[in-house]
Amino acid sequence: MLSGGQTPPLQENDSNLYFPSETFISNNPYFNPHMETTSTGMTDRIQRLRQQSFDAQPSLSIERALIETEFYKENEGKHPIPILRALNFLEICKRKTIYIGRDELIVGERGPRPKAVSTFPELTYHSVEDLHVLNTRELQRYTISQKDIDTYAREVIPYWKGRTQRERIFNHVPTEWKEAYEAGMFTEFMEQRAPGHTSLDGKVYQYGMLDLKERIAHELANLDFMNDPEATDKQEELTAMSISCDAAILFARRHAELAEKMVEEETNPKRKSELKKIAEVCHHVPAHAPPHLLGSHTDVLVCAPRHHYRTKRMGCHEPGAF
Repeated sequence: MLSGGQTPPLQENDSNLYFPSETFISNNPYFNPHMETTSTGMTDRIQRLRQQSFDAQPSLSIERALIETEFYKENEGKHPIPILRALNFLEICKRKTIYIGRDELIVGERGPRPKAVSTFPELTYHSVEDLHVLNTRELQRYTISQKDIDTYAREVIPYWKGRTQRERIFNHVPTEWKEAYEAGMFTEFMEQRAPGHTSLDGKVYQYGMLDLKERIAHELANLDFMNDPEATDKQEELTAMSISCDAAILFARRHAELAEKMVEEETNPKRKSELKKIAEVCHHVPAHAPPHLLGSHTDVLVCAPRHHYRTKRMGCHEPGAF
């Protein structure tokens, strides 16, 4: 951008910024240089997906909270904390609803449906009043049925009361801090979330989860329990990492299996071919490094929701440069 807000003229060798390269075309199984677009520059598919996004009503989903509560009731105290959390993550990836939209080519929805937001009772459980406020407020309403509110009040709140991270933190901060919080110097934005950003510096494109599991196994095999006082802690964390890799692979495989089931029911030959490609990609990533651009996008979208299943993140997820 030039001074005064002027845009510099397009240079002759800048055309690659606006037109797909030969590498992109050859590595993208869905790219069609002859696709028709509307006056807005969007294909019919993109227009439909865009409209669906606009039309979808933001909602609250208690699915994750119910799965997690059931898991912790059964397993709390049986495993070290890192392994317990990883096994909980694996359980969520095993049981959460998998969604593939009608026009989608790249899959990975963090909720059971578009714009469905999960709750995270291990961080802070919502009161019944909170849920009613979210359901009825004018700005940025999140719908939730009375049936789900009743279920949440019956199954989730009683177990997590006194166990949440918020409560444990608030029990240890000084009175002065609490007074500052009540005065509004601190807000709930940091109170309910795991702070920070995720930056993977391109690893997601270079390594699959099986590659990472191999590196983890190497580290586990070389732990020195005789001389390293932190060896047990490292063992627990590395084991949890390996379990988390298994969870990611399972989550993608479930998308592949759903796509294969949808192939059997699909009558449109074009969509049938697309679903087959989705299944092929999800069988490959994130277990293995993505073979092409579509695989990279799918890898990111299948992996990114895992941060949200595991803990409620504040900040952005930056996978690194393609």
